Amino acid sequence: MTQAIVAHPGSNAPVLTNIVVPAPTGHQAMVQVIASGICHSQLNQLDQLARAPDDTPGRLLGHEALGIVTETGPGVSAVSVVTP
Repeated sequence: MTQAIVAHPGSNAPVLTNIVVPAPTGHQAMVQVIASGICHSQLNQLDQLARAPDDTPGRLLGHEALGIVTETGPGVSAVSVVTP
């Protein structure tokens, strides 16, 4: 379990929410995000989500991130796990 800032339908105020992130598989890597930015395009998405129907899925914001690789799937070869 970890926490993420999630935007929900009907609101333009994202909230800190507990989420479950599955272990990486294939060519995926798990990254502990240290910092993340929200760009202008995502602010527009947030505004659109505020007017969306209630059954619209929430959004995880932030795609420009700095982090540490903590786990990799078996097909990953370009990055490796960083141990403190």
